Amino acid sequence: MRTRCSTLTATTRSSGIGSSLTRLVTRASRGRIGRHGDLCVVIDEHGREHHRFEADRANQLWLNDITDHKTAEGKLYLCAVKDAFSGRIVGCSMDSRMKVPLAVGAVRNATRMRGDVNGCFVHSDCGSQFRSRKLCRELAIHNLIGSMGRVASCGDNTERESFFSLLRKNVQNRRS
Repeated sequence: MRTRCSTLTATTRSSGIGSSLTRLVTRASRGRIGRHGDLCVVIDEHGREHHRFEADRANQLWLNDITDHKTAEGKLYLCAVKDAFSGRIVGCSMDSRMKVPLAVGAVRNATRMRGDVNGCFVHSDCGSQFRSRKLCRELAIHNLIGSMGRVASCGDNTERESFFSLLRKNVQNRRS
């Protein structure tokens, strides 16, 4: 699904999530923007960029990430979708391989769980699973809007990683 930058900017602003049109156009023209851009950027009055991972209602902004857990049989990968409004995990998928179906399954489970998700933003990092055509198709089927953070932007991951940190602390570390 192709979207013009002006349409993308209008959509993000009407949903309460600001973005810089100039920045999106510049990144797109330089080939730095993938299949979906960073739509969670807010420009303050001093021109500095900040990421805003807040939502005014449920199904407005979802955060998506993958983590691994070591088990006796090998690594197990978990992809979780977190609703920024409620802080709840609305969908997840587990697999022994970190491939595209892992991310697609998590988004599919989230859409089944939440029902009407039309226009929801799905923010992720720049992993290959989140840049895949299959995931872009899944987002388009449910009228979700994909958003990606910048490469090596640790501030992007804090909201998503908080769940994985609690999971490790309360589940994995109890075994020792």
